[in-house]
Amino acid sequence: MSAALREMRSNARRDSAPTLCVGAGALLRARGGSHGLWLDPPIGRSLARHGAGAAVSEASINLVYNPRLGGGTTGYLKDIGTESSLDVLTSDGPLGQGQFLRAITNASSGGQGLFYGAGGQISVSPGVAYTFSVWVRGTGAVFPRVGFVSGGGGASGPSVTLSATWTRVQVTGIATASTNARLFIETTSAQVATIDAGAWQFEALPYATAYLDGSMGSGYAWSVDADASVSTRAAGRIGVPGALFGLARGGFALWWRPDDGTSFPRERALLHVPVGDDAITLRHDGATNVVRLSVPAIGGASTVEVPAPMFAAADDVLIVAAWEPSTIAVSVDGGAWVRGVRGPIPGGA
Repeated sequence: MSAALREMRSNARRDSAPTLCVGAGALLRARGGSHGLWLDPPIGRSLARHGAGAAVSEASINLVYNPRLGGGTTGYLKDIGTESSLDVLTSDGPLGQGQFLRAITNASSGGQGLFYGAGGQISVSPGVAYTFSVWVRGTGAVFPRVGFVSGGGGASGPSVTLSATWTRVQVTGIATASTNARLFIETTSAQVATIDAGAWQFEALPYATAYLDGSMGSGYAWSVDADASVSTRAAGRIGVPGALFGLARGGFALWWRPDDGTSFPRERALLHVPVGDDAITLRHDGATNVVRLSVPAIGGASTVEVPAPMFAAADDVLIVAAWEPSTIAVSVDGGAWVRGVRGPIPGGA
């Protein structure tokens, strides 16, 4: 492997902040979502313009009309037996937001708390997987639940003991015969609990993506009215000089900060670089916990896999990769290079 790539890996390890390093001397500070970074060359002359950091997430739609509580309690109700009125507090919310809901239960039964879908449940399609996620804190033990109203059924997520720290809970369920849904945060048993909940999200995906609403700037939008309609997010893109990702040879080092830990069961695309009619891709396979680099070759992509260490959400995982005409290689978290043989290069590049 070239001296430049060895130096690149060494510099990335010394950098105390998460950094995407693409080639010699080109640095990009980045904090990517669980589905990584998508790079489309050629765009910029220098990556220095991204020095303040860039959050890159996949496209998605939040089906909650009032997710950040900008519309007050519209759409939300307390469960039967919940002691206090449902209040909107306006400071110290999750993700830097100023607003969240608070409900206090009275211990007369389990399953108390609050829900979204009052006065107009969320429309869903039978056979589609949906994921509900919300940030919570407080006291007591609660769990998230999706209730599919017409046709019955639903899904409950794992319980969490609330604390003073905001934490995200989520649950995925498949709408079978149902066409409407409600979203619940409920106590696990009869108990007095204070439940704070904010940044509500419901997506037609089998996993949760980073939170979104239409107020979050470029790439985000309300479908109709602010705080009263679904929100959309366009897929994020970061441009890099095409020469750094050549078909014949190239390399990069990046810090990946995932939204979910090792237990995330699906494959995640961390990086995708179009090259001609093909692409250089980097993925993490949650089922086997390996990082996989694929580069174009005649007869199909050449691939090398590296076992990844165990990691939690928001950990920083260093990945360094390189490819040459006959070899591809990956190193994860400062480990040894794992090399693979590359097939003939398309077009004889």
